[in-house]
Amino acid sequence: MARAKPPAFNNASNTAFSPLYPYPSINMQPQDAIDLGREALIVATMVAAPVLIAGMLVGLLIGLIQALTQIQEQTVAFVPKLVAMVIALGLSLPWVLTRLIEYSRELIENIPNSL
Repeated sequence: MARAKPPAFNNASNTAFSPLYPYPSINMQPQDAIDLGREALIVATMVAAPVLIAGMLVGLLIGLIQALTQIQEQTVAFVPKLVAMVIALGLSLPWVLTRLIEYSRELIENIPNSL
């Protein structure tokens, strides 16, 4: 008598079975991947915002001063912007690290749910 083949899919949960790996494989949906990507972009934007905003504001201020004094040297704005961005990074670093750790922890904790 021939042995019956195991079903390729379990109709109740629509998950595939493999004879070598008897546990159901859970397929990640496209919307889950989109949500993960969107959340990663939001966190990256929030983490980069303090440094970029500081550089933008100092650059705008230096550009205004250069326009008023008619000093058209490109390198004059570089050092103040760099200093402002380093200071902004130093002041916002604890907040940035907290956001990154929270995002990483949430992402790692949800790996079993996402697979």
